[in-house]
Amino acid sequence: MAETDDTFTGTEHPYQKPHGLQIASTINLRTDPRCRGFFEDCFQQGQMGSCVANATAACYLFELRKHNVLNSIPGETIIPSRLFIYYNARIALSQNIADRGCFIRHAFRSLEKYGVCSEASWPYDKLRTNDKPPDACFQEALEHKISTHERLDVHRNAKGPDSTLDMDADGDIVLENLRSCLSECRPVVFSLTWKIGDAVWDRDRPNGMWHIHAMAKTRHSKVSLPKAAHAVMAVGYDDNSKHVLCQNSMGVSKFLFWIPYDWITDFYATSDFWTMKISLQTPTRIS
Repeated sequence: MAETDDTFTGTEHPYQKPHGLQIASTINLRTDPRCRGFFEDCFQQGQMGSCVANATAACYLFELRKHNVLNSIPGETIIPSRLFIYYNARIALSQNIADRGCFIRHAFRSLEKYGVCSEASWPYDKLRTNDKPPDACFQEALEHKISTHERLDVHRNAKGPDSTLDMDADGDIVLENLRSCLSECRPVVFSLTWKIGDAVWDRDRPNGMWHIHAMAKTRHSKVSLPKAAHAVMAVGYDDNSKHVLCQNSMGVSKFLFWIPYDWITDFYATSDFWTMKISLQTPTRIS
């Protein structure tokens, strides 16, 4: 479960489209030759509310492998510990740790502050969900940090200097930033929200691909209670069908699904769009 209604602090690093970047009409990072070998089999969160940690770990693993290939760093990369990320993201908000989800912001920030140890050192074990990782894990994590994390939807901050105060315009900016970021071969983690009980998921019978229905409510309408929130990782898009391809952490049969553009541009349906970078100055020890 992803926490929603994350506030803007004014300290976010906004995503900036690189000058001269050509945005493709279709991107699928999982099949893109530039990204060969950067993906792991889809993480499964199981019965924990750790979708943010799972999506963040998948994004980190992709960026780490890309970083090592581009910089000719040999050897195998670690598989990041999802529970390590999950713990540090929750402790940033409260000392009373419980399995109730967390904010994407805190998960990404923890990778910049603490880094992440390997899953071999701190396994994904439900019995350890709320336990603090041992000191040795924190020491190991220092070798595996990100250099920065950037937010794609800063314009949705009504108090921010770049806010348009126009929900339609803000939504269009988010979609443009998402397409730009994916064209750079950079996955994006974000949260989607829907009313519990609504049948938003379906399966395309001809090809078996899961998808989310087009929105049945008025644009920019608040999601009524009870509501559910879930963090996923965007890995592609298609301008022809106007859908974004996402990687899930629930269910082997639907680890990939499509979500319509109108969910991305809607002020209340999706939020908290984040991406990360690893630089040469960032420790990336190979285990």
